[in-house]
Amino acid sequence: MRPRSSLRPAQNKIVSELVESTGVQVVLGMGGGKTISTLTAIVDLLDAGTIRAAIIIAPVRVALHTWPTEIARWEHTANLDFVVLSGTPEKRLKKLKETHQIYICSIDNVVWLVDALRKFKPGDPRLDLLVIDELSRFKSPRGQRAKKLKRFSERFGAIWGLTGTPKPNGWEDQWMPLQIISAGEAWGASFDEWRNKHFMALDFNGYNWAVRDDAIPKLKRVVNQWSFTIPASEATDIPFNFGPDFDVWTPLCAAQSADLKTLEDDLVVELGRKDVSSLMDSGDDDFIVALSSAVASGKMTQILQGFLYDAGKTLQTYQNAKLDALSDLLEANDSEPVLIAYHYRQDLIDIRKRCGGIPNIGSDTSDKDFLRLIEAWNKGDIPVMAVHPASIGHGVDGMQHGGRRIFWYSMTWSGELFAQMCKRLARPGQELPVYVHRILADHWLERLRIERVERKIAEERDFMASLRTL
Repeated sequence: MRPRSSLRPAQNKIVSELVESTGVQVVLGMGGGKTISTLTAIVDLLDAGTIRAAIIIAPVRVALHTWPTEIARWEHTANLDFVVLSGTPEKRLKKLKETHQIYICSIDNVVWLVDALRKFKPGDPRLDLLVIDELSRFKSPRGQRAKKLKRFSERFGAIWGLTGTPKPNGWEDQWMPLQIISAGEAWGASFDEWRNKHFMALDFNGYNWAVRDDAIPKLKRVVNQWSFTIPASEATDIPFNFGPDFDVWTPLCAAQSADLKTLEDDLVVELGRKDVSSLMDSGDDDFIVALSSAVASGKMTQILQGFLYDAGKTLQTYQNAKLDALSDLLEANDSEPVLIAYHYRQDLIDIRKRCGGIPNIGSDTSDKDFLRLIEAWNKGDIPVMAVHPASIGHGVDGMQHGGRRIFWYSMTWSGELFAQMCKRLARPGQELPVYVHRILADHWLERLRIERVERKIAEERDFMASLRTL
């Protein structure tokens, strides 16, 4: 076990900030040590008698594995009495009623948790402190979990939010998180009132909004008031290398091009645009969300991946240059361990046919197999593994010891998901440069996708820098 004395100076600063705060958003890059810093602050508050218990909310696998593992890794936290609120609602409630120092709950069970906590009297130990890991998961002002938690937030004595991606899609992503950690004090107004005050509608229907230039300084001041980060000179952010020098572009076959042309016409109608060129040139965030969600867009993405399921679920396949490019990359890789990021189940089927029965981590991977595969990867026992980014994108630590290369076979629209996935390898403890190779189809939809991801990553970096300088 590691001694408390091995905490980095930046982590000790986080501890000092947390023990003095009743509402804060800790903004620190992935792998910066937010988990152990938070546990250390909890230990200090428990020892001082300031709190009697704490509830930690985290993504499912992070709740089940990361927090318990981190508790056991350190001398000063190993004796914490904790319980994971898992199982049936009856089992979860039984565990919640028991006396423990820490209660760990997955994000999936937040609605249940709030309903259960309402039955406890004000001042109950379970309401002393709430910790929300991956606070950005609660960014939607319309989301049921976020709304439920916000309405209940004033019942907690203190709320700490932890995030490495505070503004993945724009300033709107900071309304709900700050409302939760501040119990409604940060912004005061409803989301619609706040947006009308600080943003301007770009169309009559109010689907597209842009922040007012004169509102940005005020937004920054409020966010800074409720946020804590550390100077860039002390940050442990480890970069990952990606971009044109590492990308592989693949050509489309004639059948792909023909079917894509038909779907482009459908997409123009579906989104109410004038022509295909108006789709290619749009950089508006709200339109990009609509584009990525459009039925025709989903079908086009499948074709770019070398297949298409029609309305009758019949599989149509195309000559797939992406698979050829993947084979070339693996052959040129010189036996270095590789993670292959995929999106569709058919992607996984195609990859495994081409690469053999390689292991994979996805939504249907059991907790037992998940832990086994992570351990084997870290030992260097897995040369190639396919992973769905959403299954390892948040809070999974230790993978940096198993390799340094990621091949993106299926590119995402989400800058947050892209960064989270890449940061599984680009974390403290990684001894080599991390390289990210994207396998991309030569089509405007794919180019629009990477432009959006790169823009979001750049905006996130600028936002983090602004917090450190305000």
